[in-house]
Amino acid sequence: MLGVLQIRVVSIPSLTNDASGLEYASSSYFVQDGSFLKLKNLQVGYSFDTKKLFGENTSFNKMRIYGGATNLLTFTKYDGMDPEVSAFASDYSAIGVNLGIYPQARQFIFGVSLGF
Repeated sequence: MLGVLQIRVVSIPSLTNDASGLEYASSSYFVQDGSFLKLKNLQVGYSFDTKKLFGENTSFNKMRIYGGATNLLTFTKYDGMDPEVSAFASDYSAIGVNLGIYPQARQFIFGVSLGF
């Protein structure tokens, strides 16, 4: 019986030496349409006429109330948590691959601005 010498050219590092050929194969099986429409930032405010609101003898010369939201709405058919996947190169060299990162936080802010 003759021995067979197998040489495998590996260009992708693996955690094991006995990786299957499927680990190195490129596939479009998990590729999804990542298109989305996002309401990223919304701010609404109103400035009051302090003379009408508090009278002529008030110490306020400006008053404004405001509210805002960040990452308010996302419209997508993407199955992952956030269609804005990682755009930074990491140990995995494919930019745009969902690495299981947390979605961007939704933030709300409300306030009153007074001028004296």
